[in-house]
Amino acid sequence: VTFLVSQLQSCTGLKVPVAHELLSGRKIILTSGRNHDHDESYTIEVNENSVEIHGVSDCALFRGITTFIQMVRSTGSLIPCCRISDSPDFHIRGFLHDTTRGKVPTCDSLKEIALQCAFYKINHLQLYIEHSFAFSMVPEFSVDSDPLTSEDILELDEFCRKHYIE
Repeated sequence: VTFLVSQLQSCTGLKVPVAHELLSGRKIILTSGRNHDHDESYTIEVNENSVEIHGVSDCALFRGITTFIQMVRSTGSLIPCCRISDSPDFHIRGFLHDTTRGKVPTCDSLKEIALQCAFYKINHLQLYIEHSFAFSMVPEFSVDSDPLTSEDILELDEFCRKHYIE
């Protein structure tokens, strides 16, 4: 929800109330089937007074939110009334990032890549690492490369999990 609110304010300058239940007035309603399977199907319904985003799972709700943010980025606050039903054609949608070419990315840079993946509904992020990782058993592999550490990878993994990326 924080991601949605910050993106809406950034794109439109508006603070729109977001709720998980019906409220009076103009609002965005988020609902989820609280299903923990791999179904990423969602619907978005935009009418004159509200936007309802429903996902069959928490992950699906997140996918619906990213689609709505894409709509807001395209149209600003003048979103046309519509109904969208969507689900991915492929269960696994991945991106492989080669960290060995050029400067080794920082954990923060990798989080930015993960955010872009999440925004475009990519749900798998793989890192090709070789010498760009600080292997404790072979420290000479990563000499002079400012390598990623195991702590960096754990932090990135947790960040990705929150954005529904393996």
